[in-house]
Amino acid sequence: MANENKAPRITKVQRFEDIMALLNGNAAPNGSTIEDISAFVAHEVDLLQKKNASTDKRKSKENEANERLMADILDFLSVQPSDFGGMTCTEIGKNVPSCVDFNTSKMSSLCHGLVKRGAVVNIKKGDKSLFKVA
Repeated sequence: MANENKAPRITKVQRFEDIMALLNGNAAPNGSTIEDISAFVAHEVDLLQKKNASTDKRKSKENEANERLMADILDFLSVQPSDFGGMTCTEIGKNVPSCVDFNTSKMSSLCHGLVKRGAVVNIKKGDKSLFKVA
């Protein structure tokens, strides 16, 4: 039988144990050599590069729709008077035609997305979050 001469397969955990031991100046408990570890690390790097290359970088249809909705919200907030103190997510949803059917959670997500971009500021007044153009 050909399998009798093969060395036992070392798991990733065992390989990492060997790496840790060698980094600490000890002998590799599972018998890995520097060449084995170099090949292992190179293989893991290749796997990560393939994984990152294969991820779809294009925006999903939902992301594209959310981008349009955030643009509508920003347009609405941009035409408010200069002394405008801000609006809640619910109020914004009622006044932006493309957002009328959305619940508060969805509106909050869209408004906070604009805050992360720096286009809108979030003003806390008591227990309310008001949003206005930055």
